[in-house]
Amino acid sequence: MNQHLPRAPRLLTSVALLLAIVGPPLLAVIAKRILGASPSISVQIILQLVLCAFAGIILFIVIRGERLPFSSIGLRPMTWSTVISGFLLALRSCTEAMRLSG
Repeated sequence: MNQHLPRAPRLLTSVALLLAIVGPPLLAVIAKRILGASPSISVQIILQLVLCAFAGIILFIVIRGERLPFSSIGLRPMTWSTVISGFLLALRSCTEAMRLSG
């Protein structure tokens, strides 16, 4: 098996890893310095959207740039057990949130 990737995918892989590892903490530090410890809810929503954009960019690099399947980063197709587990986890989270808030 050839372990040597062409230059472009190696660069894309490096960019994706750098974005995944350094992006969120760097965003948090910059946001705290610029916006203070308690930014408004609209700013917090924008920051969360930037984090989602990081994930989208990484997925785009994996699928389009490296031409690898989602399974290469540990994502598998959704099954009924996944859907049921997600629903039960969401239900449990909602009941715990209601119990803790009131």
